[in-house]
Amino acid sequence: MQHEFRLSTPDDWRLRAIVGAYYEANKLFDQTAWRYKSIPACTANGAPGTPGNSGCLSNVGTFPGTSVESPGVQSDNTSFYQDTRRETKQTAIFASVDFDLIPKVLTVTVGSRHFKF
Repeated sequence: MQHEFRLSTPDDWRLRAIVGAYYEANKLFDQTAWRYKSIPACTANGAPGTPGNSGCLSNVGTFPGTSVESPGVQSDNTSFYQDTRRETKQTAIFASVDFDLIPKVLTVTVGSRHFKF
């Protein structure tokens, strides 16, 4: 959700100004699973036909207790997995003033912006 509000003077005035406010609330649910792993998963005894845990990859998953959509260890052929919830909020106020010292030749501009992200 994004909202922006602006007020401005006409462009043909010698003294021009614009003021405004901005608000954003964004929630992102990002879930990615790349399923192309062709190396066998590791076991307590190692991969089939190999001593120990050589020639294998551990399965990927989420950390216990995290707030995700699909918690736990993923399938044997998942080589990369991401399950993220992110939330951002930002607010801002801004103002800008232009003054033509010499119309259509030399303009002075002063502006400021305050934001919280």
